[in-house]
Amino acid sequence: TYSVLLYTDNSRNLMFDSNFVFNNDSTYVKDRSYYTHAMVYSSEDWAASPIPSVNITYYNNLAVNVGLGVGNYRLAQYSSQIRAFHNTFVKIHGTAFYYADQSPYNSNVSGNYLQSNIFSFYPNVTGCAGIDNTTLRNTWNISGNVWQGCPTNPSNQGIMTAVGSTILSYNPFIGVSCNSTKAACYSVLNNTVFSFLGVSLAGDFSFLTYDHFGNMRSITPTVGFAELSTGCGCQT
Repeated sequence: TYSVLLYTDNSRNLMFDSNFVFNNDSTYVKDRSYYTHAMVYSSEDWAASPIPSVNITYYNNLAVNVGLGVGNYRLAQYSSQIRAFHNTFVKIHGTAFYYADQSPYNSNVSGNYLQSNIFSFYPNVTGCAGIDNTTLRNTWNISGNVWQGCPTNPSNQGIMTAVGSTILSYNPFIGVSCNSTKAACYSVLNNTVFSFLGVSLAGDFSFLTYDHFGNMRSITPTVGFAELSTGCGCQT
């Protein structure tokens, strides 16, 4: 087993908004050794009648020094309407985004979004974008994400080169102390590469109009948890 900072099991109709989760220890060891994961949703089979994981939204969250960014685990039922908008993941040691095969429930899966997130990896991570199964990937709307430090090998290509993706050749968080516990330190304000790269949220998601710090988002927003206009106040 392993540790997860934001974990749901046999749950539905949840929103995780503007959390800052930070792993102080390099590993969490129980019967195996893993870096603590950031956001995981599940429908484990311990329940007498496992229920689907439906309508779970991750928005404006910041996760630092983690194993998995966002993904699922031990699905005894399907997951649908899972949404990750405007999250920032720094120092990922494992996989950014994991989606397991949900057979025989695939026909129930729809309305999943991975949009306007920043994924920045620990050096020398391989196979980091996720499990690139075309059939499963097509159950997700993936667009407007920024990737840094993940090699563009074939197993990563489909996710990393989705519509509106940006691949950075340098680490915008290099000046931030790994041990910093101030969220504003990771807003990379002077780096305009993130400005106007996000996907505007409309329709059912139009109420998601503020960033992690309570600032109004632009019509074409900045990717990640903070708009470019956010004040920093961080000394590193």
